[in-house]
Amino acid sequence: MPPILFFHYPKFSLFILAINAVLVLKPVKPWPLFRSFFQLWYGIFDLSHNLGPKAQGIFEKENFLCILAMHPHGVIPLHAFLWSGFCDQYLPSLYGVGATTNIAQRLPIVRQISLWLSAGSAGREVIREAMTVKSHNLFILPGGVAEIFLSKRFPHNTNSHKHVIKGKRYGLMKLALQTGAHIIPCYVFGATQLFDQIATFSATQGVSHDNDKQESTLGMWVECLSRKIRGGITFYWGQYYSPLPHAAKLTLVLGDPIAPFPRACMNNYTINRKKRTCATHLNPSNEQVEELLQRYTDSLHLLFEQYKHQAGYGNDVLEII
Repeated sequence: MPPILFFHYPKFSLFILAINAVLVLKPVKPWPLFRSFFQLWYGIFDLSHNLGPKAQGIFEKENFLCILAMHPHGVIPLHAFLWSGFCDQYLPSLYGVGATTNIAQRLPIVRQISLWLSAGSAGREVIREAMTVKSHNLFILPGGVAEIFLSKRFPHNTNSHKHVIKGKRYGLMKLALQTGAHIIPCYVFGATQLFDQIATFSATQGVSHDNDKQESTLGMWVECLSRKIRGGITFYWGQYYSPLPHAAKLTLVLGDPIAPFPRACMNNYTINRKKRTCATHLNPSNEQVEELLQRYTDSLHLLFEQYKHQAGYGNDVLEII
């Protein structure tokens, strides 16, 4: 805003610039009470979930150090904010720290909201320290920037559609093996229905395609730029071509925790700041990473197939790349 306003309202633009500088530089602490605000979104997005009292008790009782890995990212991950309220209400012991792109940490207001929700840098060393030294659980959208450009809003009809996510994340598997943390896979049906975006929008959006995303030249350009700056930049819109999201029902489903080493974890836990962890491997082998990745992607497929009818996507399929 400041550069745009400068030529007509120079004093006001400098005032806005000063406010932006304060918001970006001023230290911000987590604000636990702020999480409950997003519980008001349950009705807005008609939220449903698969967390029953039994599963809730297991998560609370076991008290594993864990990584909550949520797919898909979507264009604007409003479901991640929804999760903060949901987790704070139903699984408070599971709440930990979040990971965001560095560019998000430099945007006024976005930075404040992220830090209030305990979300910080997605740097590997920062995350590893938070998990091993402070014993914080991690919430992350593993698809990251790349998954933004796979997000496509489909008409809700009987046609079969392909949901494509970036699930083959070797770095995430290594992190679990290095920290001894369980991975909890999570899928949010409807997360890609909130916004349209230029990278996957086409005039034939109402037609089912078996091929990969329909991408415009402009969409390819903004995706390339986003990769270079390590932050998601795209042209997107919601209802009435505004920033308001389309009306969509969200269904949040959690899978069973995945132990990094099933046999080793069975009766061999370490207590780290009151959290249970499996044996850690600082330099896991490629075979160990591949084995954990296979179990993770299998769990995502199972989760999708198990709940897609309940969520209203009975004819759809999931592709993990």
